[in-house]
Amino acid sequence: MLAAGGALAVVCAAGADLIVPLLYGETYAYAAPAFAVLSLALPLYFLNYALTHQVIGWDGQRAYLAIVAAALATSVIGNFLLVPERGLVGAAMATLITELVVTVGCVLALVRPGTSHDRSHGRSHDRSHERSRDRSHASSVS
Repeated sequence: MLAAGGALAVVCAAGADLIVPLLYGETYAYAAPAFAVLSLALPLYFLNYALTHQVIGWDGQRAYLAIVAAALATSVIGNFLLVPERGLVGAAMATLITELVVTVGCVLALVRPGTSHDRSHGRSHDRSHERSRDRSHASSVS
């Protein structure tokens, strides 16, 4: 998927001046630069689809909440700063940056040592369960 997204991104970004008028008519030709920038986000969209599901699947709901909160803040601030000066292209740039934030956030959540993803390998880090098991074992030994 990532390779397909990368290839599609290159084709769409390079051909934006032809693709947009072909699909939407000359009336929308002005949107080609924004389309080109958004095209660069395609590989990130594809990658983030998998990464966000992996974060949630590894019991990372809190990490996912932090990631989407950071993405929301990035989007709002990016649009606030970039749209007045750059219009549609600024909005596209803010979207691209926001997708980068999601990618980095997911990667950090998945590679951080001691995260709950160890559960997927049968090594639960639920210490309360271990303490309860140890107490019941201790009382049965006495």
